Amino acid sequence: MESLAVVRALNDSLTPNRVERVVTMMWIVGTGLDDALDSGLLDWGIRMGDAFAAGKAEAHPDTSRRTATGRARNIKPPQLRRSAKVMMAFPRNLPTRINP
Repeated sequence: MESLAVVRALNDSLTPNRVERVVTMMWIVGTGLDDALDSGLLDWGIRMGDAFAAGKAEAHPDTSRRTATGRARNIKPPQLRRSAKVMMAFPRNLPTRINP
């Protein structure tokens, strides 16, 4: 019953103007994604992800209290402490991953 109502609503809402707008939007999105892939944006995003993963792996317990990482160690909630360490390690790893 519900699927029939959905099909009827979809059929009622499909006007020629709406179909033209959807096709135009799909073309714009498709060409934009194609341009992004051609520009190397996907590779750059993958390298950013690698740098973030390296920062996450580097966020280990630190015994030093004088560094920023040592200060992050004093944060009480463990999830917040790990997030702070990841965000400090991410910029250190970014240059090596972006410019291999």
